[in-house]
Amino acid sequence: MSLCQLYLQTESAYSIVSILGELGICQFRDLNEGRNAFQRKFVNELRRCVQMEAKLSFFEKEIEHDEIPILDYAEEPAAPSIRDITRLESQLDKLEKDLINANTNQVNLKRRLLELIELRSILKHSDQFFAEAQAQDQPEANKKMMRRMSVVDPNLMRRFSMQISQASDGSQDINIPLDPVVDMFTLTGTILASRFPSFERILWRVSRGNILLKKFDIEQKLEDPETGELQSKVLFILVFQGDKLRQTCNKICDGYHTNLYHCPEKADERRKMYGGVMGQINDMMTVIEQSDDYRSRILVAASKNLKQWKVSVAKMKSIYEVLNCFLVTDHSLIGECWVANTRIPQAQMALVEGQAISNSTVPSGLSVVATNEMPPTYNVTNKLTAGFQMIIDSYGVSAYGEVNPAPYSIITFPFIFAVMFGDTGHGIIMALFALWMIFKERQLASIKDEIFSMFFAGRYIILFMGMFSIYTGMIYNDIFSKAINLFGSEFRSPDPIECSDCFKREHYQLDPQNDTFGDFTYYFGIDPIWQLAENKVIYLNTYKMKISVILGVLQMLFGVALSIFNHIHFGKWISVFFEFIPQVIFMLAIFGYMNFMIVYKWIMYDSSTSGCAPSILITLINMFMFRQPVEGDPCYLYDPMYENQMLVQTILILLAVACIPLMLIVKPVFNHCCSRRTRTSKVLSEDLEMEVKNHANGGESQRKSIASGSSEEAVGHTGLDSKAAGPSSSSSQPSPDPHGDESGFGDAFINQAIHTIEYCLGSVSHTASYLRLWALSLAHAQLSEVLWSMVMRMGFMEFHEGQPGVMNIASAVVMFFIFAIWAVLTVSILIVMEGLSAFLHALRLHWVEFMSKFYSGSGVAFTPFSFKQIISEL
Repeated sequence: MSLCQLYLQTESAYSIVSILGELGICQFRDLNEGRNAFQRKFVNELRRCVQMEAKLSFFEKEIEHDEIPILDYAEEPAAPSIRDITRLESQLDKLEKDLINANTNQVNLKRRLLELIELRSILKHSDQFFAEAQAQDQPEANKKMMRRMSVVDPNLMRRFSMQISQASDGSQDINIPLDPVVDMFTLTGTILASRFPSFERILWRVSRGNILLKKFDIEQKLEDPETGELQSKVLFILVFQGDKLRQTCNKICDGYHTNLYHCPEKADERRKMYGGVMGQINDMMTVIEQSDDYRSRILVAASKNLKQWKVSVAKMKSIYEVLNCFLVTDHSLIGECWVANTRIPQAQMALVEGQAISNSTVPSGLSVVATNEMPPTYNVTNKLTAGFQMIIDSYGVSAYGEVNPAPYSIITFPFIFAVMFGDTGHGIIMALFALWMIFKERQLASIKDEIFSMFFAGRYIILFMGMFSIYTGMIYNDIFSKAINLFGSEFRSPDPIECSDCFKREHYQLDPQNDTFGDFTYYFGIDPIWQLAENKVIYLNTYKMKISVILGVLQMLFGVALSIFNHIHFGKWISVFFEFIPQVIFMLAIFGYMNFMIVYKWIMYDSSTSGCAPSILITLINMFMFRQPVEGDPCYLYDPMYENQMLVQTILILLAVACIPLMLIVKPVFNHCCSRRTRTSKVLSEDLEMEVKNHANGGESQRKSIASGSSEEAVGHTGLDSKAAGPSSSSSQPSPDPHGDESGFGDAFINQAIHTIEYCLGSVSHTASYLRLWALSLAHAQLSEVLWSMVMRMGFMEFHEGQPGVMNIASAVVMFFIFAIWAVLTVSILIVMEGLSAFLHALRLHWVEFMSKFYSGSGVAFTPFSFKQIISEL
């Protein structure tokens, strides 16, 4: 990785950055950090891009609202040229104006249609309101209406009763009883159904009951022209007396946002208006349909190019954002970027190609700049390794040149997970789910759901975890909590098959010392007979616990071994000899020896000598306490495992203890001595340089004085000046601070002490932490067994106890539903929840126990300017 400086001509800068964005090989640095966005060169161009993005978002929203499919582009469009930008901007402006006008006209037309529909309902129900007393078979209705009118005014009631009597013989239609003498008024309108109860109450209270209010429900829901939502409305008719009350009612109607309409006084005028309204409604619906067709044509035309426009605008905006990071001169732009050494020729070719596209006569240049700044870390990944690299980067990005644990985690992470999750059946389900996502990755890549995106990004991690779970499940001989007898158990029954009384026994003792065990062990994995043994849990616990410790120590030793590559790469040879080697010796002397005793005990002690097999825990305690065996002690406590065991253990303890001061003292003392030697040599070189400089200045002054004819005086002044200048110059230089050296050494010593204590104590705690492999494996196996015995076993028992015929069919139906319950619980609890738990524990073991031995994670990721990444985020 190299820091490169770019010299771009103004006319070719846009084209060159566009080509570099297509390649995705440069990470640009911002050379204008002290300036805000409005003080930069291309702020106007960025503002235009933002405006175009807003227009495209508006188009997309309208297209999705009308459920018009957005067509994908056949070929990814390139970044638009400067000429195409103006053309695209004008095209979007015209399209936006047309769409806004179409939307405005459509809203106005729908609002007018809504008014006509409401007026139609008012005309229809007003006739119903005044005609309900016409029927001769409804005297009670007439009396009810007259009582309502009498509340307002007795004269109004008398006039209304006269109209009813005249209309009874069909000689006259009922008209609204408006009389200038009595000053009667009516208001008709519509209101939202949700607002009507409070509207009715406030009218009653304001008028003190002197208003006749009639409500009719509008059968169909009406569409709001602004939002497009369907709303329930009611129409009302108010009859009241007095101009003051009329003003009050108008204010209340305005406050409740009612729509008021004029209703003619006479019935024949209402019928005539009703016919005209129906004709207007038909005409308006035709106009609205044509307006919808015009708007749809605009949106269909926009949907064909929407994705292409979004990509073009996104590329254009990103180019100007990069150009804003450049220093601007009169005719050129100066920028800096990080480029991988292997990609520098490609970047140089991009400059030549961009110059040719822009027809620039002055060439642009790229040069490598020397710097002490740590470069960003560039880890090349593909679809398979990207997920594992993401796990490592979540802890911290590796420093430049530091060992990257991701390649090793491709194997170690799913294997550690599988040790905790080991079940062949569950592993098969997990692997099949991952394979489905891999085969369907093109279709599934477009799903934007957050939770599913996490599963999809880790599809290869899930595949490896499933495959390793199948392997460890075969080692444990565990498939859905049951064992498979592939090769035949090596344990044999001690009784002959003809023994009829033998099957009445509740327990069998299968002792490997007797004839109950074959000549060989089970070929692969755990013998299936342990599935039936009462001491199965005890046996598997011992096995898994020791396997966990062995795997943990091996992985930690591997982490320590990787640290030597970091020390050699960064030239820290003192860390190789007084940090790496003592750490390895300390780990092997204690925990490596413990692993040796586990394996040695497995090999050297069989069923005939297991009674005197020493306890490894007691052996380790005696090892640290230097305790010698005493005559008369039980053989399983103090019998040595091999000759000279106490001598070997004493040497190992002394080696482990001797490594602690080596790790603690040597490195800070050595660094302190080197620092003092460097500082002393630097001060001596500065003094020598100052003396030579003063001597040169003195000789030059003397030559000038001789040339002017006043040599003695000049020499005298020169000598005086040189003497005066010497101390002043030397005093201006910083003098070494003895207290600063001691303070720096103290800090370094404390820091080294913290690391030493952390490593020594961490070796113990981290080894114990790996016991979670055993704990989670046991929990997963026991939970799977409980689920089988409590759910599936019930179904098998029901099926087994069923009678031939109908009962057998009923048992099969019950078994079908029980299997469904067991399958759902297996997937949701044992695979999803337990899998997530094992995943998190494997993550912790890698981040803390493994990577802490060699990994700092203090780097910065290489994030190149890439159109591919920008488009993926759209």
